[in-house]
Amino acid sequence: MLTSASFGGAIRSPASGPPRGAEEARTRPPRRAAKPATRRPAGPPRGVLGPALGHRPRHRRPTARRGASVGSATLDDVAAAEVEIAPVTTIEAELAFTRPEDVRGEAGPGPARAETLSREAFAETTSHDRRRCAIRDLAAPGGLLPDLCTHGFDLVDLSRRARLQAALERARAAGSVDEAGARTIRRALVGRVLPLRGGRRLLLLFIAPEGFIMRRGGPAGIAVDAPAGPPAMNGHDAAMAVHADQDVDGTPVRQLLRGAAPWLFRHDSPTRHNHRSPVALVNLWIPLDQVTRPLAVMDKRSLDRRAHQLRYGLPTDGFLDRPAATRINDIWSFLHDDAQRWHFASAIDARTAFVFDTLSTPHGAFKLPGEGIAAARYRQLRAVIAAVDAGDREAAARAVDAPLPRDLEAPQTEPLRQAIAAIEAALADARGRLDALTRGEGAATFSANAAAIADRVVRKSIEMRGVALVLPRRRGRRPDPSARTQAAPSQVSTPRSGS
Repeated sequence: MLTSASFGGAIRSPASGPPRGAEEARTRPPRRAAKPATRRPAGPPRGVLGPALGHRPRHRRPTARRGASVGSATLDDVAAAEVEIAPVTTIEAELAFTRPEDVRGEAGPGPARAETLSREAFAETTSHDRRRCAIRDLAAPGGLLPDLCTHGFDLVDLSRRARLQAALERARAAGSVDEAGARTIRRALVGRVLPLRGGRRLLLLFIAPEGFIMRRGGPAGIAVDAPAGPPAMNGHDAAMAVHADQDVDGTPVRQLLRGAAPWLFRHDSPTRHNHRSPVALVNLWIPLDQVTRPLAVMDKRSLDRRAHQLRYGLPTDGFLDRPAATRINDIWSFLHDDAQRWHFASAIDARTAFVFDTLSTPHGAFKLPGEGIAAARYRQLRAVIAAVDAGDREAAARAVDAPLPRDLEAPQTEPLRQAIAAIEAALADARGRLDALTRGEGAATFSANAAAIADRVVRKSIEMRGVALVLPRRRGRRPDPSARTQAAPSQVSTPRSGS
């Protein structure tokens, strides 16, 4: 979502030539190739797509902060600091689409429009057409190697940016982002050339002040404590409805660029497209904790835009300060079709971000199998923490032995299994020394560490919208074509039994 201040000097009119940096990128002479005798052998790829290139991944990040202890053992001992990721190929899960009965005809040749729901109703999956979809894991062997221009999304390696990683970790630990943190994150990204997993590069020219938000939501949609920090940037739950963030012909882009946006930005829409421009309006989505409610993105090649892409007017009252002329934000919603192909990344953290086309790419969060167990264990551990802090031995005993609800789906992703196992280890530790904890012996340490363990199943992400220049692949840096193939259906893993 953008305001008139959003573009600053990053965008010029079509008549004024390409954005700053475009001509330089085109005319810069190519670097000379390193001599074969001195070139180092290539190491395994970093990030979540190592398995797609034939390397066996290891999940090195524990499910709570490193060193957090449960009794005499550290969390690294409980959750196993280095555990091989099980090769989940496809998850069957619900995505929330526009209901066919909410489609309204539009005068003229343009796309149809979906009926506008209240902000609360739009956020509820019960107001949508919930369809069980096959969502393929990018981290699995044979997973798709995405490309921003071909598929509408890609992955960005942020692991080497120390200041950015420090700011993201502060936001993750606090559960919110403040103005100083947002400034640090912007400065670490604007003007940088970011390598994309598909081989291209992205020069981020500008990040809009509006639309820089942190999302935070409990497993299976349960309520969690309200975060601190500026309300415009915080207090946003995971966006479950399938949508694309901006209509290239709609408000406010049409007013800000006086109708020039379709000629300036790369995009795909039901009635037109622009595949020539190197300038893109992108969404950078950074996962801080994505054990639950991950992001799903659609391969744009599988979308029939004329049949299934709908205009939608999203009211911004209550969370954006806009004049009356632009208070309705024009976005896209989508109808379901069996031909649509969806992808997610099961093993991903703040070192790797999604980047996708703000104007075109359908996306939305979804609930993983096993989140019901995570939600029940989360509530159970939080109840134990509250009882220990209050010194209430009876309440702590009831909470620590609370039965798990029946008929819950087993977790199918290794990070979620590990997070649940860590919570259960903390509950077992509390059960073994309940009398001492409720007398105050080691209670403060237990509560702090248990809270960090429980917090890992709370989904947190930071997203922002910006103007970027899509740079071509460097010579000799093309991705491995064999990694682009989809995994065969026979490789789908069998879920383990629930805890």
